[in-house]
Order: sequence, then C-alpha cells, then structure tokens
Amino acid sequence: MRITVTEEHIRKGERCLPRHCPIALAIKDATGMEASVGPIDMDLYKPNDNRGTNVELPREACRFVDAFDRNVKVKPFSFDLPLDESAAHPQVDESH
Repeated sequence: MRITVTEEHIRKGERCLPRHCPIALAIKDATGMEASVGPIDMDLYKPNDNRGTNVELPREACRFVDAFDRNVKVKPFSFDLPLDESAAHPQVDESH
C-alpha cells in the first residue's frame, strides 16, 4: 500500500512523538490505523485493538524520521507500506 506524507502531515507532526509524527498521521489518513513510528520500525494498531503489528520502515522513511526528529527541513514523500489492502480501513465492531 502506498503511503504519502504531505506538507500538511509535516506541519501537523510533532518531533520525537511516535504517534504524532508525520508518517503516523499519513498512515492514519490512508488506512484508519494508528501507528507508533520509531527510527527503524513502527507498530500498527487497528481501532479498538491493543495488539500491534510490527513493520520495518523502508530506508527512505527511516531517513525522514531521523531528519524530522533532528529538526532538519523535510519534504513530502511517498513509500510502500507492506500491508495487505484488506487490513486498511478496518471495520469497527460497535456491537460491544
């Protein structure tokens, strides 16, 4: 699945806060999933599910996280997230 980090994600992102970095915001917009992004990998969470799935970040995303957290100017970019399309926009069971 292709994830695009936009200028808006960069503007709204917060440095050194894994759930609020621009990549996490872009993943939430694209998939509906929460992300906790680290320097080399991230955990993805479906709504109402505390069990995260660990995913390695592509090299360009690692470079972006490093630069963003060091307050270096970054630009919008896209990367491929190794995520099955069926996992994106998971349905929330509100019957509970």
